Amino acid sequence: MSSKERGSRLYGAMVIALAEGLRIGRVYEVYIDKPAKRIMGISYKTGIWGTEKETYVGFADVHKFSRDVVIIAGRDAAKTLPGDMIRNGLRAMRGYKVTTHAGKNIGEVTDLVFNRADGTIAEILLSENRKLHIDMAEVVIGPDLIMIPADRESSLGHADAEPNDFVNRLF
Repeated sequence: MSSKERGSRLYGAMVIALAEGLRIGRVYEVYIDKPAKRIMGISYKTGIWGTEKETYVGFADVHKFSRDVVIIAGRDAAKTLPGDMIRNGLRAMRGYKVTTHAGKNIGEVTDLVFNRADGTIAEILLSENRKLHIDMAEVVIGPDLIMIPADRESSLGHADAEPNDFVNRLF
C-alpha cells in the first residue's frame, strides 16, 4: 500500500467515528491549507444519498485516511462548515493554472497527491496526465493559481494512470 493518496480518491470514502464506532457519512470535500500546503480538513455528508448539510472535521481530528475509509476521533470533532472554506476545497482548485515565475504556463491542476502520514501535498497532478514532483517549499499557492520557479519545469513527469473503480467504491 502506498504512503500517498490522491485527494480526489477520498471523495465517497466512508467516515468512521472512532469513539462511537459508527459510520457517520461519506467524504464530500477535502480542504487545503494553501500556505501550509497540506490538508486542512475534510467535510462529510450523511444520509443514503448524501443529502444532508456538510459537516467539517479538522485534520488534527483525522486519525487515518485512505481511499476507502477516513477515521476521525469522534462525532464531537465535527463542526459546522465555515462559510469561507469553499474556495479552499480541492474541487475549487481543479483548473488552477500552474505557471513559472517567468510566466510560462505549465498546465492546469487536476488533482493533488497527499502524504498519508501528515497530510502534506506530495505532488501536483496536471492536465494531459502529467505530474509535477517538486519540493513543495518552492511552490506558491495563490487564490487562483500555483507558481513554481522557472528552473523547475524539468520536474514534470507522467502520472500513473488512474484506475476507474467507481462501481467497486460505491458498493
